Amino acid sequence: MSAWAMDRHPGDAMAALMAAAQDEAHSLRQRNRAVWALGQRGDPAVLPLLERLYTGEPCDHDRALGQRELRKAIRLCRGGMNLPAMVNRWTSFAHAR
Repeated sequence: MSAWAMDRHPGDAMAALMAAAQDEAHSLRQRNRAVWALGQRGDPAVLPLLERLYTGEPCDHDRALGQRELRKAIRLCRGGMNLPAMVNRWTSFAHAR
């Protein structure tokens, strides 16, 4: 997702993902994937953006960013445990041996 965002927006991976999440020229699916990627990075620096995009309204995937995914990304950027990312990293490490 970072490579996709960097092909379309200037800056490093984080800046490109942040721009992609906000860019209404992208589909909601692409923007939601950018939000997911930001959450996976867990960087507190993106909290202001994620909190601005989060409305707390019920999800309407045809018209707005997924609020559930935004809520998860916010939790991860606030230091929440990201068990799937830990498992994926361990699995990748184990297969590299």
